[in-house]
Amino acid sequence: IPPLATALWFGAKLRMPRPRLPAADEQT
Repeated sequence: IPPLATALWFGAKLRMPRPRLPAADEQT
């Protein structure tokens, strides 16, 4: 996997809100 694709995937992973975490965490 090219590093650019990994960076894009990792960035998208961080941007996507985690349903497991409470909504309050997203506001922080």
